[in-house]
Formats: sequence, structure tokens, C-alpha cells
Amino acid sequence: MLTQLKNPKSQRYLDFKDIVTGPNFPWYFLGDSTPNLEAPKGHENIQTFIHPFLTRPDGVYLYPRACSELIDNYNNVLKEIFLENGVGIKNIFRMAANLVPPTKSNKPSIPHVDHEFDHLNCLIYLNDSGGDTVVEGEVYSPKEDDVILFKGKHYMYPGKNKNRIVLISTLI
Repeated sequence: MLTQLKNPKSQRYLDFKDIVTGPNFPWYFLGDSTPNLEAPKGHENIQTFIHPFLTRPDGVYLYPRACSELIDNYNNVLKEIFLENGVGIKNIFRMAANLVPPTKSNKPSIPHVDHEFDHLNCLIYLNDSGGDTVVEGEVYSPKEDDVILFKGKHYMYPGKNKNRIVLISTLI
């Protein structure tokens, strides 16, 4: 299930996008985008840079934790998009910005789900780098400022010539 949402592109969104895509935004090298998973034939574990806003529940903490001073900015952008589209949410489990540089092979990432419990993913594409998203076999070719909501196993292709920058949220 993949649904494209309308992005109202409010001034709040545009200001936040400028921060995340700007030269002073702090990125942290994650290494493999899907640690602990083996890459099936034709896929690879792509190196990724991340900026977490809300960390996912893990083996130590059973709840997400805020970890960026910009979390309220991201929260307000999500609320605007969800309100515009009539999307009701109960909880958010993860919020992050991901930057994936182009790769020589242009192989897609490893198919995965973000949590072991039922959830939705929301992706907001902050630039026009290409880099399709594939959800349960359905291919989505994004454009800058697109927003999608989906459920299920997914993977992505890196941008062909420039960094692929997205905001990712997981929620119910």
C-alpha cells in the first residue's frame, strides 16, 4: 500500500527544508543503511548519513527518545501535511533525515521493514535526486517535495548524480 499525499509547502515546511538541505546541518555517518541484514542478489547495504530527531525504540529503551533540537520543527511540518490530507495518527516511533550519496553500482538498498510491529512509513523527498522507492513491488519515482505514506517491505535506489535527501517517519 503506497499513497501519495499532498504537500501544502507552507513557509514552515520551506524553512525546515532549507535547514535540512543547508550547508550547516549536522549529518552523522551511519555506515550501512540496514545493519544486521544480508544483501540479497542485486542489492547492497548502502552507506548512509543520518540526522535522528526521534530515535526508534530499541533493545535498551522501549520508547522513542527526542534527540535533536529541531524535533518540534519536524513535528509541526508533519502535522501540517497530515492535517492537509486528513491523516489521523496516534503515535510516531521514529523521525530522521537520511542522506544517501550516489553509488558507483546504483544497486538498491536491502529490502526491509523499519520495525517488527505494525506501522506506516512517511517519506518526504527534500530534493530532486531521483532514487526510486519500491514498496512491496510497487515503484515510486519521486520528485522534490513529494510525500508518500506506505506500509510493508521496501527499499530504495540512491540518486544517480546527487545526494538523495529524505525525511522519514514511522507511525501508527
